[in-house]
Amino acid sequence: MRLEKKEIWFISIILMLIIALMMILINIWGSEQQNAAEDQSLPAAQSEEDSGMVLEPVEELTKQEESADASKSEAHLQSVNPHFPEDLPFPIEKTEGNLGDQFPLDKMSVKRISIMVSLDNGVRGYTVSPQSYRVLVQGLTSLNLSTTKTEMNSSALASDVYIRFHLDNEMYFIKYNLDSNTVELNGQHFYASRNLMSYLHLFCRPGTLLGMFGEMRGIDVNAEDAPAPQEDMTRVYDPERFKIQEKNFAEWSRYISSNSDYKEAYRYYSVSDDNMKTVRIHEEEGILSTPSTILFTKNNVSSPDGISIGMSEKEVLSMLGSPNLSQGNKWSYTINDDLKFNLYFTEENLRYITLTSE
Repeated sequence: MRLEKKEIWFISIILMLIIALMMILINIWGSEQQNAAEDQSLPAAQSEEDSGMVLEPVEELTKQEESADASKSEAHLQSVNPHFPEDLPFPIEKTEGNLGDQFPLDKMSVKRISIMVSLDNGVRGYTVSPQSYRVLVQGLTSLNLSTTKTEMNSSALASDVYIRFHLDNEMYFIKYNLDSNTVELNGQHFYASRNLMSYLHLFCRPGTLLGMFGEMRGIDVNAEDAPAPQEDMTRVYDPERFKIQEKNFAEWSRYISSNSDYKEAYRYYSVSDDNMKTVRIHEEEGILSTPSTILFTKNNVSSPDGISIGMSEKEVLSMLGSPNLSQGNKWSYTINDDLKFNLYFTEENLRYITLTSE
C-alpha cells in the first residue's frame, strides 16, 4: 500500500510535533531536577525543636569540582561561596563601625537561613528553625568591625561554614570559621560574638565543651523569650550552699586563670561592653569559663548539698529547695545582686550547672 504525498506530509508534521513535545518535557524535567538539587540544602520540614536545626544531606562535591575549586585564586574564594557561586557576599564598603549600619539584615525580610558545613565526606546542610533566626542575625549585625578586626592567614584556615540568608529576591552569605571563631568580610577577618560562636559549635561540633555551651545558651535564649515570671526574693539561701567543690565564682575564676590546664581556646566579641574576651576550657574536666560564666558539664563536681549533673528535678528540690526564679528548663538561685547559681535541665534531669556574674 503506497501513501499519497499529502498523507506523507501529514505524518511528517505529526512526527515533528511529537519530537518537539518530547523536547519540551525533557527541558521541564531537567529544570525540576536542578531545583530539587538546590533545595536539598534547605529542607522544608523542621524537627528537633530543642536543637533548632536539622541536619540534611545536600549536593556532594565531586573530586572534579573540588579540584576546580582548589585551582581558583584566593581572592576569588574570598568573595564566592564555592558550593553556591550565585550567592552574594555581604555588601559592605568599610571594615569599621557596626556591621548592621552597613547591612541592616535585622531590618530585612529573612525568609530562611541555612548553613553549609564542609566535612571530610562531602558537604552537609543545616536548616535553621525560624525561632533561631534572631540569634544568628543579631549575632552578625551587632558586630563592631573596628573592635573585632584581626589578622588571619586565610590559607591556613580550615573548617569553614557558610551561612546563607534567603531574602525575597536575593541570597546573601557570610563565611564563618569554627577554629578561629571569625567571620570573613571583604577578605578580612573579624571575631564573632559569644552567641554566634556557641550556636554554630552546638550544631557543627556538638560533643565539645563549646557545643555544650551552645546548648546551655540556647536554653538561656528560650528563657529570655518566654514571659518573665517574678523573681521570688523571699527565699534567702546561705551562699555557701552554692559553691562548687568549695569554690565560689570569684575563686573559680582565679583558679582557672592561673591553671595552665585551662586552655585559652577562643576569643569572642562581647556585645554588651564592646570588648574582646576569652573562652578557657578543660575538656577532660568538662569545665568551660568566660569572664561572666563558669559552666560545669560532668558529675565529677558537686555543691555542698550534693547537687551534681544527672540528678532529677525532684532530687534537686528535695535537697536544695525551690529556686528564686524558674524559667522553663532553667532554675536560678540568687546568691547576691550580681551572682547566681543556675541549673539547666533536659528531660527533667540536671544537664548543666553554671555560676554566673552579671
